[in-house]
Amino acid sequence: MSGGRRVDVARLVAALRSEATSCDVVDRLLAGTTEALECGDAAVTLTVLRPGDHATVATDPGLVRLADLQAHRSLGPAFEVASAIRPHALVTDVGTDDRWPQWAAAAARSGARSLLCVPLTCGDLRLGTVTAYDARVGHFTAYDVATLRLLAGVAGSAIASAQDHDDLWQVIDARRTVGYAQGILMERESLDSGRALAALRLRCDQQRLTLDAVAHLLVGARGPLD
Repeated sequence: MSGGRRVDVARLVAALRSEATSCDVVDRLLAGTTEALECGDAAVTLTVLRPGDHATVATDPGLVRLADLQAHRSLGPAFEVASAIRPHALVTDVGTDDRWPQWAAAAARSGARSLLCVPLTCGDLRLGTVTAYDARVGHFTAYDVATLRLLAGVAGSAIASAQDHDDLWQVIDARRTVGYAQGILMERESLDSGRALAALRLRCDQQRLTLDAVAHLLVGARGPLD
């Protein structure tokens, strides 16, 4: 499938290097991943910038819960890549992959059918992971592994050298809350990920609040999340 892709990877690398803040680097990495791999969604999980914690930012907030499931239960492709158990993880079809049954079931519910995960690195240091998701079976190839490793290495170096890690963590915490709220609506109202996000945005308009504020209200009413 990579043979038909004509993405200028050098341009994406230059764009990553030009970003001034770690928040912008993460956003550019998410956009660059979906563009370079021509996939539906992407997620970045950080594991070392705040000791004892992890956090995920994604193009679809619903993927935050999928990442948290892996961290909380110590299972799944991103957990094994972050822990250096695997150099990368390539899942052709979550419906037939039997390595992580609980995670695969959750991934299928999120709409993902295939994924590719590589470490977010700065030299030998693993800052976390970058995961690309797609709704199509067998979307990712060995060519994509090399491409995503290149983007992740450039982004990891930029994030590690930035001085605004506290700001980055605040942004990620806010997006994580949006992901939790989206998951609540998906479970409560039997919505898919896109419709749950649309429902959150409708509440923003109705209540004249920001997306973060509406998400905090919904999560607070639900109580502590697993």
